[in-house]
Formats: sequence, structure tokens, C-alpha cells
Amino acid sequence: MELFEAAKVAEFHSASERRCRFCNQHLELVRTIVDTASGELIHMFECECGERVWDD
Repeated sequence: MELFEAAKVAEFHSASERRCRFCNQHLELVRTIVDTASGELIHMFECECGERVWDD
């Protein structure tokens, strides 16, 4: 049986060049997740208006 553990390893604040499709504000990168099975990175961006975008 495999056990998985999620651990917070860093904290950061980053504005991206991406813009919100609703209010046109810059999106902030709020999370980066590693898919351990494939090694792919998944990024979550959030806007001040509350819109969230997952980018993989």
C-alpha cells in the first residue's frame, strides 16, 4: 500500500502576465502542485474578483 503526504514546502506571491477573463486584472499565482505520477506541474491562478484558473 502506498501512502501519500502533502507538505507545504514554500510560500510565495507572484503576479503573472495572465489576465482575468472577467475583469481583465492580472492573475496571481497562488499554488503549484506536482503530480507525482507524471511529474507534471499544475499551476493555480487567482484574481481579486475571485476567479480561479488551473493551468497544467
